[in-house]
Amino acid sequence: MTSVHAAAPAAEPRNASVLVHNDRGEYLLHLRDRGPGIRNPGTWSLPGGGREPHDVSLEATARRELREEAGLDLPALRAFAVELVHDQEGSLLPVQVFTARWNGDPDALGLTGGVMLRWFRPEVLPRLRLGHSPLELVRRARRPGRRARRRRGGGRPERAAHRRRAPVPGEPRRRGPAGAAPPRLRIRRR
Repeated sequence: MTSVHAAAPAAEPRNASVLVHNDRGEYLLHLRDRGPGIRNPGTWSLPGGGREPHDVSLEATARRELREEAGLDLPALRAFAVELVHDQEGSLLPVQVFTARWNGDPDALGLTGGVMLRWFRPEVLPRLRLGHSPLELVRRARRPGRRARRRRGGGRPERAAHRRRAPVPGEPRRRGPAGAAPPRLRIRRR
């Protein structure tokens, strides 16, 4: 059994996804269907998929996946991060993430894979059932002047069980792994 925290040799990514944003600060997510062989069925994720033999690069893989899944052809993709996510067997899988800007209507696209594409504001993402690490990628993409770096375990903080962040005004309260709110402590004064 390999620990998520153990140092592992850097593997070349064989998958690519795209973090698409618009000028209103929204992010495009893809609702994955529950068909056979679909990774993370029923979750909202970034559009993308696996590299095929005829793809000359991971950018070509990302472009092909956008065309196949959504009929979307974007002029500029920028390499953003390599995320390490768990595959169906529990192994770490490197995924090259690109960013792109698009201001269109997802309902006007010819969706051929998955259930739907939708724009979401960042503050809504914690309430969605997300696959892999879109929430963490969006948070990193919103930090001005910061470049993303490789993260282990799908973008989750390595010590998430005992690391808490301060609440942000206007942001929905985050829920625990089972969807329950963390317990509140009551302090009695004497």
